[in-house]
Amino acid sequence: MLTSNISKITPLLMYFLMDIPLALGTTTILCIDLLTIIPAISLAYEEAETDIMKRRPRDPQHDRLVNKRLILTTHGLIGFIQAAAGFFTYFVIMAENGFLPSRLYGLRKSWESKDIDDLRDSYGQEWVQIYSFIQHKENFFF
Repeated sequence: MLTSNISKITPLLMYFLMDIPLALGTTTILCIDLLTIIPAISLAYEEAETDIMKRRPRDPQHDRLVNKRLILTTHGLIGFIQAAAGFFTYFVIMAENGFLPSRLYGLRKSWESKDIDDLRDSYGQEWVQIYSFIQHKENFFF
């Protein structure tokens, strides 16, 4: 869980700082989080340790549960690797669909605008937003 925080906050920062469209919505991320918690439930069924009360308590001054090395490893190294892998996948998939990274920067407002029905990709192809069809369909029938 510690490493997933960095890989979740960096797309949000890129969304605000570089105006890149989000790859996943908040509901989708919530569903992914809920599904990945299921393996953690198995810890509730782990076999209990029989000699736990015979051990000496840890020294709170020297034996820390979370130390600087753990935080730097989880948030710094592993979180950075996960965020880089996520961004690499995001940019590859968007490029395969016609939106090169240079086109994505600053595209957020046009991407999310309800006033723009057609959006040009890096090759000049126009993409029509799905909800514009739904609006026209509702207006047409009602």
